[in-house]
Formats: sequence, C-alpha cells, structure tokens
Amino acid sequence: MPKVLRLLDVGEVGVSPEFIRQIHLINMEVDWQIFNINIGNTTFNTAMNQSIGKWFCHFFGISIIDSSTLWLPKITQRNGDVARYQDISDVLDELGLKLPWEKFMQRCNYTCLDDTSGLLNSMAVHWYDVHRFFSNSSILCKSILTSKESFSSFFAIKISSFQEQGAQKSNEIEKYAQLVESGSITFNKALKRVNTTKKPKILFICRANIQRSLTAEHLFKSMFSNIEFNSAGVSQKECVRNNSTLCTDEMLIWADCIFVFDQLHVDRIRDNAKGVNIRKIINLEIEDVYKYDDPRLISLLKTKIGGSLGRLNCGLHFI
Repeated sequence: MPKVLRLLDVGEVGVSPEFIRQIHLINMEVDWQIFNINIGNTTFNTAMNQSIGKWFCHFFGISIIDSSTLWLPKITQRNGDVARYQDISDVLDELGLKLPWEKFMQRCNYTCLDDTSGLLNSMAVHWYDVHRFFSNSSILCKSILTSKESFSSFFAIKISSFQEQGAQKSNEIEKYAQLVESGSITFNKALKRVNTTKKPKILFICRANIQRSLTAEHLFKSMFSNIEFNSAGVSQKECVRNNSTLCTDEMLIWADCIFVFDQLHVDRIRDNAKGVNIRKIINLEIEDVYKYDDPRLISLLKTKIGGSLGRLNCGLHFI
C-alpha cells in the first residue's frame, strides 16, 4: 500500500485523530507508537507534536497530500537535495501520474543516496527535478521538514532520551547535528556516534503468560537478535496456578515498549503500576482463543508487529 496520507491540512500531522486513522490504514500505527515512545517521556505542546509527526513521516518515507500542497521527504546530500524514488513512486500511484513521470524522467537522471543503510532502496531524484515535475502538473511540492523542524532540534530531543538511558552528554552532539544539516554526514551515521549500545527492551503481557505472551516472546527472540524480549501475566491467580511469570513493577519499568493483547491488560497495568508511562503500552487486540505456538497466532503476531520489530531491530527507530 502506498505510504501517502490525504489530510485537509498539514497541520493535522502528529496531532489529529484523522492522522492516526490514516497511519493505521497504511499499517504504520505500531511504528508511530514506538517512535513516540522512543522520543522520551516529555510532554510536548501542539507545535512540537506536529514537528514530531513530520519527523516520523520524513524518516519513514510517508508523503502527505493536503488541500493545496504535496509534502515530500527531502533528503540533504553532499551533492544537493534529493527525494527517495520510492516516496515519489507512492505519490505517483496515488495521483495516477506514473506515465507522465516516465516521460519526464527520460530527460532527467536518477542518483544514489549517500548512505543506504536502513533504507528500502538507494535510488533518488534531484529535488529540482521533483519540484519541476509536480509544478508542470499544477501541484505545489514542498519538503515535509522546514527550518523549524531542523535536525539540530530533533537531535536535542533524542539525546535527552538517550541520556535517560545512560548515554553520556558530549560536546560533539551539536557538531554532528550541523554536519547532518549541511549534508556532510547522514543522520544514521551521526546518530550512531552518540547512540548507546543498549538494546531495545520489549515486554509482552497477557493474562496467564502461558499462551499469547509466551508465544510472542519465544517467536521474536528467535527472529531478532538486537532486541531483548520478556513476557509475563497480569493474573496472580493464573500465574501461580500455571507456575508462569507474574508481571512486576520492575518489569514494566525495564521495558521500553509493552505489548498487551486486550484492554483488560491495559486497565490492570494502569490501575496497579506506579510510575509507569502508559505511552509505553500498545494493545495488539488479539483474543484469548489461541494455544501456545498456534500457527494462526504466530501469523497474527508477524502481521501486526513483525515488520515494525524488524525495523526496530535494524535501528530504524533511532533508539
């Protein structure tokens, strides 16, 4: 499915229910929630939440069409600004402009991204050509990120989150941010210089920790080596009866992200856990009708969060 959002106004990004609904439709809801969790525990105002939404769209190649403008992720390179071809292709599919694009690009050149690590493809198009094509089609084209949503400000928020995880503050941070903005170094490379080696921590919670959560823990442990997984149950009676792991406050604090399977688990954690950020919790909404290692359960888990965890495993959530 093309990663394109159709909104009345770009100001809805990151804040409106319609933005969340469309993020869900393109199967990026879990990515969005994890991305917000990784930002840290700070509460932001509307303008900052809008900027975080734009950063999310930029990093994940999501384009936006509002009532007057096409907003594309623009990437700064050493040889000039470019747009990823995959991002353009999604928009062309959405607007039915594939054929005009093919004719237009016969007179232009594709280029390669400086750093393809973590990206779906290495092909890119010079921003000048992208802007010219859409202008010829009477479509105003702008970059999702503006000077207000600079990499320096995003870096500051991310480093604050890293410091909570034990990263040391460094005078190099501002230098790396400036290098990213000038196109001398990619964001991924700069971030690796200040990132911690700490693995993301994922906790799965169900009622008794014998079917759904245990299946999820064992499944994803076998798939992703760069993430730590654990699982537990919220029912003391069932965990004692089945000799399974009961969820504790320490486990909830340990986790960077908590996946539960129905609203009962969310309510139980909210009622009993002290000091645990509710933003950590993502409800998978998978019914308690599956046995341990049921192929149907495994298929559901892979469909709902396998792709998101795969991107997290590769560092694409910038933890």
